[in-house]
Amino acid sequence: MNILTETLPLSVSVGGQTYKINTDFRAGIKFELMIQKKEGTVKEILSLYYTDKLPLDNIDEAIKAIELFYCCGELPNKEEKAEAPKKEKQAYSFEEDGSAIFADFWNHYNIDLSQEGLHWWAFRFLLEGLPEKSEFKQRIYYRTCDLSGVSKTEKKRIMKIRSMIEIKQPKGEKMTLENRNKKMLEYVNKRMAEAAGGVK
Repeated sequence: MNILTETLPLSVSVGGQTYKINTDFRAGIKFELMIQKKEGTVKEILSLYYTDKLPLDNIDEAIKAIELFYCCGELPNKEEKAEAPKKEKQAYSFEEDGSAIFADFWNHYNIDLSQEGLHWWAFRFLLEGLPEKSEFKQRIYYRTCDLSGVSKTEKKRIMKIRSMIEIKQPKGEKMTLENRNKKMLEYVNKRMAEAAGGVK
């Protein structure tokens, strides 16, 4: 899809029927946090988006439609072979970085996220398009930058900053940036399989 020539989607197709969905960026954030924390039933996940009517007669397709919408129309390549990916700390968190994102949208786009009802895709594109010097992008840089070859003084400075913006997560748990979306979608599919005998 070309965002410059096509309108952003307001609905999804499930079982040949069109369902209007909640496209607000807040739903996307809640969805991501819910999956990261491994919380919520299939019905609760679906309810974030299908606000008028839940397509309960086709749960599998309903979930897949939401996965595709969440990923802005491009699902991760499931055929890709895992090559013992290098583990890195989580780059960002909507909980830990919420205030930085809010301030950056205000400063760089003149957008007040407390008032705007941005489409999820628009929010994601704008988030990714923030300047490298923005607070949000700086946080990502300091959490993920390679320290090999860095002087002891600079390394100490970066480590101090890292400790201040560290994302709280279970001890020893790390997430590869490449497989972030894959892991989230795997959890959704797992919950869907568990509820196969009936929606919970």
